[in-house]
Parts: sequence; C-alpha cells; structure tokens
Amino acid sequence: MLQVSELHKTYDLEGKPVRAVRGVSFTIEKSQVYTLLGPSGCGKTTILRCVAGLEQPDKGEIHLGGKLLYSGATGESVPTYRRDVGMVFQSYAIWPHMTVFQNVAFPLYYRVKHIPKKEVERFVKEALSMVHLDGLEDRSATLLSGGQQQRVALARSLVYKPSILLLDEPLSNLDARLRDEMRNEIKELVNKLHLTILFVTHDQVEALSLSDRIAVMQDGVIVQEGSPKDIYIYPQKEFVGTFVGKANRLRGILTSKHSDGQLWTVKTSIGQVRGLGSEDLLRQGDEVVVLVRPNAITLHVSKPETQANVVEGEVKSLNFAGAMTECIVAKGDVLLEIQTSGLIDLEQGQKVYLEFPPDLCRIIPTSP
Repeated sequence: MLQVSELHKTYDLEGKPVRAVRGVSFTIEKSQVYTLLGPSGCGKTTILRCVAGLEQPDKGEIHLGGKLLYSGATGESVPTYRRDVGMVFQSYAIWPHMTVFQNVAFPLYYRVKHIPKKEVERFVKEALSMVHLDGLEDRSATLLSGGQQQRVALARSLVYKPSILLLDEPLSNLDARLRDEMRNEIKELVNKLHLTILFVTHDQVEALSLSDRIAVMQDGVIVQEGSPKDIYIYPQKEFVGTFVGKANRLRGILTSKHSDGQLWTVKTSIGQVRGLGSEDLLRQGDEVVVLVRPNAITLHVSKPETQANVVEGEVKSLNFAGAMTECIVAKGDVLLEIQTSGLIDLEQGQKVYLEFPPDLCRIIPTSP
C-alpha cells in the first residue's frame, strides 16, 4: 500500500544543516496500522508530512498503491490535493467559523468534482455516524469539546475514503479519560473499516495497543521495527528497551553461552544473571546490559527453591496503586523497580527475594 524508500530530509536551522530524516525505508501493507514511535525531534512527523506532500524530501521515493508520489531522482512530486491520503493533525485544524457539517464536507468539494448535494449529505452523515457524532451536523465548531473536535477531524479525513489515513499525535491534546475513549474508537474503526494507517506518536501505550507494526525512531533513523510484542519483549537496542516501557538495566560482562539456545550468563554487580540474547549481536567478554521489565520480576517474601536468577534485597519504598504495588528494592547500591500484586503485604525495610525469569531477561550490547 505505502512504500517509503531511502527518504532523506535536511533542514536549515540558523545556517546549520539538521538531518531530520536519514535514509528511512519501510512498507505498510493494506489494512495495517503502522506506527512511527519516538521522542520529539526524531523525524517521525517529518516523514508523515513528506508522505502527505506538506514537506519536500531531499532524496528517496514514496509510492502509494503502486503510484509514485515523490522521486528525488526525477524530481517528480504529486501535489498534496492529488494524493489519496487523509490526515488528522495534532491540533485538529477545525475551522471555528463552520458548522460540524461544513467542516466534514469541506474536502468533498475540493477533492471530488461535481459531486451531487445529496451525495455530500449522505457521505457526511456516514462519516459522522462512524465517529458517533450523529445529529450534530448543525452544531457550531466553537461549541464542541476537545474529544468532539477530534472526532470531527477524524470524520473529515474519512469522508472521501482515502487509501491511507495519516494520524499525527491525534490524542496528545486530550485528557487521560478521553484519550482512552478515542484510542478504543480508533481501534473499532480500524477493525470495522479495514483502514490503512500511518500513525505518529511518542506515547508507547498508544503504539502498543493500536499497531500491527511499530518502527522505533531515534535521531532520524529507524532503530528497530517489529510487532508490538517483539518491540516490548525483545528490544535489540538499549534505547528501544528503555523508551518502550519501563525497564531495569543491569550492566555487566558476558561470561558464557549455554548449550540451550540463546541463553547467556552475565556477571553483574548483583551477581550472575541468565538471560536471552542474539548470537549475531553478542560475543563472550562483551560489555552488555540486561534489560528486565518491572512486571517481569517475581517478588517473594521468603526464599524460593529456585537458585538461578534470584537475589536478596531490601524494600526501600512502596507505592500502592490498587491492582498493583510499585516498589523499589535495593540490592547493594543497585535500585530495582518492581511491579507486584497489590494484595501482597509489604513494609519498607523488609527483606525480600527477587526472581528474574531468564526468558524475560533480554541481553543486548551496551549502547555506544
């Protein structure tokens, strides 16, 4: 559906070149939600704007449905209004002087020539029904809540049935409750309409819950691409492991590789830790980091029978959060963050035992 190949974009910032996008390539299949995830300034929104035609890349190619939208080699660039894309901006871009109907109908008049008035009404009502805004056609845009404005922006991008929908941090201006509601509604629309979406966000929860594929970006490049589960459980770089969810980091030296697959032993400041690592990336004697999620660590109040990957520590702080308790456990000078059941009675200063499941400990090379 969408192919981006070797895309480059450089900006001139106060006379200095800033390479916002550096040779990015990816493919989005039909009916797939593909997310560019990364911190501010990593280049994700620039890529989205290049696909939409709002920015002119320096090099590379962009194809949509087999049609060439941009080629750096030939200089060809299809104008924005002729690209079969819909876009929802972070700021919604709702026109305050128009009604809900007029906002949603606007692209029909400028993208679809000679469309009958009855057809416009039908398409607008269908789009508003998709986002649960039935009956608000005549409402002034200035009288809408933030969540309703976001729904109007979504309906406006869907009304002419584009080949791909581009979402640029569409939920970032909503409060937590509305963000959850809109996330569920977008997921419902994706499943119902089989939408193809390029989604840009810095929110890991949005990326993990909405995406079929995630590309994690850093400094203008994609550092890892994969399914949400692969990105979260099997990060290939330290940046990915710490940006996508919380993670404890244990630095050490790779001492040995076990005969059973990808299991390795790392000598760390809290003792020997076993974990999984890629043979292509690791060598014995390497400096490495062991990443383990706070919810992957099992907390015991008495010493377990298991010997491997068990350390004794002291509870330093507790934060009861209902279904779970967040606590900091000290092992010497190392502080470990744990998420355990809120039903377990714990006290500050209590001695506990932490068990690290080897299959949930990810060993990766130390970042340069």
